[in-house]
Amino acid sequence: MLYYETFDVAPLMNFNQIATSVALLPTELARRVMRSADPEERARRAGAYMLLERMIRRHTEDFRTTVEELVKPEYGAFFDSRNALEAVRYDSYGKPYMEGREHVTFSLSHSHKMAACVLNTAPVGQTAAPVGIDLQREVSDTECAVRVSSRYFSEGEKHMLAECA
Repeated sequence: MLYYETFDVAPLMNFNQIATSVALLPTELARRVMRSADPEERARRAGAYMLLERMIRRHTEDFRTTVEELVKPEYGAFFDSRNALEAVRYDSYGKPYMEGREHVTFSLSHSHKMAACVLNTAPVGQTAAPVGIDLQREVSDTECAVRVSSRYFSEGEKHMLAECA
């Protein structure tokens, strides 16, 4: 199944909220968030991980079962994300994946004050197809759009963009 969501990270854009959110991330992901000196970039990265955690818990059978077994509804819906995100790793190209969970693939993106996540799940024991998402703030600068497209778009997508310009 394919799922996607966006998340407004504006509420995270103060030091206390970022610090609280980062403290709940696994060490490696917290390091990735804090690598940026820009507080807005930190909020976008933290927001993307928070969105991923929410989607994993909501849409993957193995995590949904674990949460139902360990957490009673009366304790609320806010969970420590270290359990859901501890398997997140990055390959040599910078693409995130879940180690040992081939039945889940995902992609994260963030831009301006928004984060986005697409999640693809297959039954446990099967492999989910890879997915990708890119969230960009609308730009009216054609040169900038062409520069970005040259890096990320397929030849067919570049051709469609050229026809629109």
